[in-house]
Amino acid sequence: MLKEARINAQVAGEGYSVRCFDEIMSTNELVKEAIKADQEEGYVVTALCQGAGYGRTGHEWKSPLGGLYFSLLLRPDLPVEQLPTLSQVSSLAIRDALGDMDASLNEKLRIKWPNDVMCGSSKLAGISLEQADGAVCMGVGINVFQPMTMQERQVGGKYTPAYVSELCNWGVIPYIEARGMSTAQHLLIEQVLITVLMRFGALYQEWRGGGFASLRERYLRHLALLGKEVTVENLAGEFFAQGKVVNVNEVGQLVLRDAPTNYSCGSWGVVLRRKTGSPIRFARGPPYAGRFCVLAAIRAFPTGNAGQAGIMHTLCRYIREDCFAEDCERQTQDGRHLGRACRPSSDGGMRRLYRLCA
Repeated sequence: MLKEARINAQVAGEGYSVRCFDEIMSTNELVKEAIKADQEEGYVVTALCQGAGYGRTGHEWKSPLGGLYFSLLLRPDLPVEQLPTLSQVSSLAIRDALGDMDASLNEKLRIKWPNDVMCGSSKLAGISLEQADGAVCMGVGINVFQPMTMQERQVGGKYTPAYVSELCNWGVIPYIEARGMSTAQHLLIEQVLITVLMRFGALYQEWRGGGFASLRERYLRHLALLGKEVTVENLAGEFFAQGKVVNVNEVGQLVLRDAPTNYSCGSWGVVLRRKTGSPIRFARGPPYAGRFCVLAAIRAFPTGNAGQAGIMHTLCRYIREDCFAEDCERQTQDGRHLGRACRPSSDGGMRRLYRLCA
């Protein structure tokens, strides 16, 4: 087990209170229970293994021995539309923290929009956000040491895992042996946690004061796909847009260019590299020549709907191909009408916004 006293001695002055476990079902679940119990901001739950960890879209996050898994309770007093960019702040904090621990990582690590920390085409860390009772639970998973068995290393999904210990020369065995984690490996995971929390604390205060715009330039410096041709899919795996990544705007949305003067901007879909030479296209609609086109799809925080409880969903999942019209009002798949203003659904679940700006 990680040593709570040793960790808290270094981070308590920054407003953190850390609880450590060997193995639990989900660090997110314990933090959400703490939210209901009115626990203060800065409460952290860590585990060396999770039985039911999950990521940003609710997919299983395999959590074998060798990784750092933790959740953090936050109570930012900011408008709900600003909260999704917390995950981008977190990815920047993780990237910077690992660079603090080993300078060689500064050139190796990139952020794949919106919040995956990558080394080449391999995934090193992921982040989830959930809102519950007016607070936010931020879940983080970082691959530190290679798990003991081949089965544990097969995580599924689009990416192979990368491991911090294999990228650095820390003088520690980079994999978990049959006898379990060594003292040196425990200490290194503790140091990763401490460094990430310290980095995140500083960036969090900047974000609270100036929003994502105050961190945007730093985020862009480490964006993996800048200048690359990509395809954007919604969470159902359906085509949404294609183009060259040219920017991330002040509210964290990805900006694509499909022609010299045509832009489209979406939020929180699945971004894939596009094969060189394939045609660029967008979902059904006019070409919007000479316009800066923003389709604002603000991420939502479900609050307990059956089958969705605790899972951060994204608006791209509900975007209709025919919703390209200014001040339009469209009907979502479940029959609710939403126009230019963002309104909560009657069951307290998804918030949706469709907006096209000149």
